[in-house]
Amino acid sequence: MTGRYLFRFGLARAVISPWLPYGVPKSEITLGERLAKLGYESRGAFGKWHLGHLQPEWHPLNQGFTDFEGQYNGMAYYWTRHRVGEPDWHVADKPTEITGYTIDLVGSAVSEFIRNHAADDSPFFAYVPFTAPHLPLQALQELVTKYRSLANDSDELGRMSKPTLAAMIDSLDVNIGKILSPVDEAGIRENTAIWFFSDNGGIGAIPDNNAPLRGEKRTTWEGGIRVPAAVMWPGSIRGGRVLNQPVINTDLLPTLLAVAGHVSEKDEALDGLNIIDSLLDPDKKLPARKLFFYRGKGGPENEWGGVISESDWKLVVRGPDVRRKVRWQSKSHEVGLYNLKTDPNETTDLSSLYPDIVEELGGELVEFRRLQPANGIPATGGIMPDVYIPPKKWERHLKRLESLNDREGLGKALN
Repeated sequence: MTGRYLFRFGLARAVISPWLPYGVPKSEITLGERLAKLGYESRGAFGKWHLGHLQPEWHPLNQGFTDFEGQYNGMAYYWTRHRVGEPDWHVADKPTEITGYTIDLVGSAVSEFIRNHAADDSPFFAYVPFTAPHLPLQALQELVTKYRSLANDSDELGRMSKPTLAAMIDSLDVNIGKILSPVDEAGIRENTAIWFFSDNGGIGAIPDNNAPLRGEKRTTWEGGIRVPAAVMWPGSIRGGRVLNQPVINTDLLPTLLAVAGHVSEKDEALDGLNIIDSLLDPDKKLPARKLFFYRGKGGPENEWGGVISESDWKLVVRGPDVRRKVRWQSKSHEVGLYNLKTDPNETTDLSSLYPDIVEELGGELVEFRRLQPANGIPATGGIMPDVYIPPKKWERHLKRLESLNDREGLGKALN
């Protein structure tokens, strides 16, 4: 949404749990706000917002969007939308009673939005963060049965079963089709850019979920950060080709602005790159740069860091906060250096053979870690305070929670 690493505004150590008074600050300029200046009068967000909800300024309607339907929080039940005991489903900023399966509801909301705006002369934008296939794994029973053959002897059709995961992805696929149908009905497929991607690898509780890549969600191994993406823009991008250069989610904003007709020099405030030229011609090389990854929800003694160099070297560090005097070099740190060009599955640690590369990339990782401001989201945000009472029907707050009304105090309490 910003084209910038979340570290820069304190949203990287943990997700925004229901009780955390954090959100994307208004000082950040979102993709929705930037598209509004380019003449996009209709800008919708549908599905899981998860970018702040306890203050009005964090609501999607105050972050550059004209339409919103979905849930504020993650981890809501797929049939009731309940999170911490309260139903979390909203149209605009109003709680809405609705029945059905969340994935279907998101698909229907987006397709209706497109039908309402596809015939207009002005362009529109839809941001669709589907909840699937995130936990809790819940799916239509007939689809679970359809994929019964994928079950492992150990999990059968249980909570973490492959059949349930496959069923959720099936529903996701059906609803992507539901979204594309009004695009075709309006005859605008040629001039509509569609970008599909995931935010992280799969959970490790399902065997071989990211095979053959090493690791899983919540790690900085390739299994946690490397995901496929697909871009379709038939009137401009010739399909059936592969871009093998690494890109990152911060590239989305500058690239979509270019698609929308915005032409400018590199914005130094952005961490992402405009990759449209490489999408048009996969042989066109992107500028050299390092890519950074981080996961801190395990607390300051068990953080994950990762950096990929311009020449495909990757350093992975797990252990105490690398901003400390010992940096990544204590006995408590796990350090691995890999060449992704020859070893994409990170099987062979080369750190002892190339200490100079470890030193260089390790220094870059320390500087990246230092981007986080002092008032950043607490690492242990997943622990719900005993004093927390969720808003009724998750209606957005007009004032701060009286019992948890200052970030510094909450951070100390959770840490």
